[in-house]
Amino acid sequence: MGSIAEDSHAVILLADYVGLDAGNKLNLMGAGYSLAGWMAGQTAPMHVAVLIDVHGRHAGEQFTFTLELRDRDRNELVSLPGPTGTLEAMRISQVATAERPVLVGVPIPHDIPCRVQMQIGFPTGLPLTPGHRYSWRLLIDNTHRKNWVANFYVPELPSGPVFGGPAGPGAIPGVAPTDDVEDPLEEG
Repeated sequence: MGSIAEDSHAVILLADYVGLDAGNKLNLMGAGYSLAGWMAGQTAPMHVAVLIDVHGRHAGEQFTFTLELRDRDRNELVSLPGPTGTLEAMRISQVATAERPVLVGVPIPHDIPCRVQMQIGFPTGLPLTPGHRYSWRLLIDNTHRKNWVANFYVPELPSGPVFGGPAGPGAIPGVAPTDDVEDPLEEG
């Protein structure tokens, strides 16, 4: 018999939207992406769903789970401006109790997993750095497993057209001037 962290299975999914229905089921739209959309200096809306199955022998026990956002390129925890404007680590922790599923009047085997789930939403996106790889990482009782992650990349957007740019081709680096080409609109 191991600890809750040793006896748990977890899945983390990224989605455009996650909702919880009356039956305590997660409804996901646009789930499973690995490239975050980008708009107006932030990612597109992002929701994270965490599903943890704890072995039934741990029913009634409490444990802590933590979800944190890490910048994989810098190998560090992401800090973002909090409500007061100061930088705060993007880490969410919660104490949960492993509870057996119940269906009134129906016997449930004792080894059916206890499900703990969480969803968190960022409907206006997150101000992350384009060109970086990120991970939502789960810890159960301060224990992490390498498959308890949801990895994603925030792509750099290609540069668009330049309006009001150089006066002519000769002012653009790497482009030769074209003085010897006749202008078909010029009368001569």
